[in-house]
Amino acid sequence: MTLLDEEVLANLKDIQIRDRLPPTESLDSGDFTVEMETGTGKTYVYLRTIFELNKRYGITKFVVVVPSVAIKEGVYKSLRTTDDHFRALYSGTPFEYFLYDSAKLGEVRNFAASTQIQIMVVTVEAINKKDVNNLYKDSEKTGGDKPIDLIRATRPILIVDEQHGVDGGLA
Repeated sequence: MTLLDEEVLANLKDIQIRDRLPPTESLDSGDFTVEMETGTGKTYVYLRTIFELNKRYGITKFVVVVPSVAIKEGVYKSLRTTDDHFRALYSGTPFEYFLYDSAKLGEVRNFAASTQIQIMVVTVEAINKKDVNNLYKDSEKTGGDKPIDLIRATRPILIVDEQHGVDGGLA
């Protein structure tokens, strides 16, 4: 990201002051938490944030981590439902999204190679189960690379949906 920590902090303070919140004095990390009640549009907010990050800073790689298959399917449904909306709102900015599936590792290769917005939705279980997961194994479907290495190399923005439901955190 091309923003300096000072710029991120200044942007954060501007938003906090505008919303009558106490301003943060310093950044300990680049991690931000947005807390919203159930049913208030949390998925829409982070999807819109993806497009704004692309528009303003050219960021194209995003991984949405969810705690369960049910939430993964819900996020995917939201992406399908809002597909036309975001294409219209962002002047046809090309983007792709997919559900991580260890049987379809070619999608991970496309995620890494594509120059357009890429949104991968994955369960925390798929990330954390290193011993039985194709994500951590060399694969000819990814040119002989480990899929996780291709993902890491893109330095994606990581969005954790329902963070409280991600038991044990991300390993």
